[in-house]
Amino acid sequence: MPGGADPGPYWLSGYFFNSAIQRIAASYDRVPKLVLGVRDRDPRSAHELMAAAFGDQARFTSWKSVYLEVNPLKHWAIGLAEKRQVGKEDAVRALEEMLDLMEASKMKLKEQYQRVEGDVPSD
Repeated sequence: MPGGADPGPYWLSGYFFNSAIQRIAASYDRVPKLVLGVRDRDPRSAHELMAAAFGDQARFTSWKSVYLEVNPLKHWAIGLAEKRQVGKEDAVRALEEMLDLMEASKMKLKEQYQRVEGDVPSD
């Protein structure tokens, strides 16, 4: 900050909120790959992978909104200066959607990532 001034509370809240939604958006890209068992690069978009992993997009509308909000934040020089589209409630709903979908996929995840005896080197 200029002159060593402390950032104001609005700046800090924006900083931490942006950090949180970036992490939620990253999970939009990573979680369906976990559920589908994708181990290599996949040419499908994040949206296509989400549909393949979880089906009906109505199950993750807030999560998708957060993902779409983050791209301008990361890639556009102006960022979100014009208007933010996602708020705190959307971010919380996105987390709830992610957790619900992962809970529903728990058995599939367990089957895919359960260690088979002999996979772990013994001492």
